[in-house]
Amino acid sequence: MCDDKAARQALGLDQPEVTEAEEEEWQRKAEQKPAWAGSVPEGVEKYSDYYKDVRHLSHIDVYRAVDLFGCERHGHPISHAAKKLLLSGVRTGGKSVEDDVREAIDTLRRWLKMREEDRNAL
Repeated sequence: MCDDKAARQALGLDQPEVTEAEEEEWQRKAEQKPAWAGSVPEGVEKYSDYYKDVRHLSHIDVYRAVDLFGCERHGHPISHAAKKLLLSGVRTGGKSVEDDVREAIDTLRRWLKMREEDRNAL
């Protein structure tokens, strides 16, 4: 198996989901201590990745939530599944909660399969 990233990209097998600049920005944000650190209830700092400071926003929608938690970082299927789960049963189209959850699971299974395909390509 060849681990040469350039060869994988040339063959279209390892297309980067994000740019290096985006990856660096996410890493920088992940390493920053939240602005609210020290002023939150006990235990929150221990799990600070689960909380985002949104004081600068008057509201958030599902797209902002997906962005705040970096769901696109690992590819569109992850963010698609996250949106399905966040809005399960409440979007237009008449799908039930169960239908949306099944579709999210199908999407995540496909994402896993795609990763396996890429690992086994070379």
